Amino acid sequence: NVTGYDLMKLQVGAHGSFGVISAAWLRLGPRPECERVFAAALGESGDALARAVAAARLPSARACALVDLNFGFVVESDRAPRSGWLLIVEVAGDEAAVARDAARLGADFGAGDATRGVIERVRSLQGENFAPAGLRFRLSVLPSRLDRVLRELAGADAALLVYPGSGLVFARLALEG
Repeated sequence: NVTGYDLMKLQVGAHGSFGVISAAWLRLGPRPECERVFAAALGESGDALARAVAAARLPSARACALVDLNFGFVVESDRAPRSGWLLIVEVAGDEAAVARDAARLGADFGAGDATRGVIERVRSLQGENFAPAGLRFRLSVLPSRLDRVLRELAGADAALLVYPGSGLVFARLALEG
């Protein structure tokens, strides 16, 4: 009778020992009728993060990522920003919802259709190394502190991939010597 994972009951019932899942019910949804990926250059405006959070909260948004100019050329060469951020949004659902959110992304962000495979390239940035030596790390940040964390990391010349809806930040710093 629980929607989602009821792991608290599993842990409390285990009395501090390991829990064993003997049965599980998985509820799966149908494949979406329509899937589209959009990209928009947000530039260096101070409200880029707030705009990205708004895009992540669209009803049909399945994935939303901000990529800085260090990674923009890897993800979307046609729309790679010369400065600031590149917004990548994947929307999925029924055709009417996708069309409505596509129109909003176009009007509010100037987003256009992205090239094929852009979401896979964004996800691959989470684990790839582009330099022979460097420091790669992942941060989970409260949304209220995301702006400050991004400013500090950008000041350290880190290459950034940000999921603004969940507060995940993947950063890469090049090390010399």
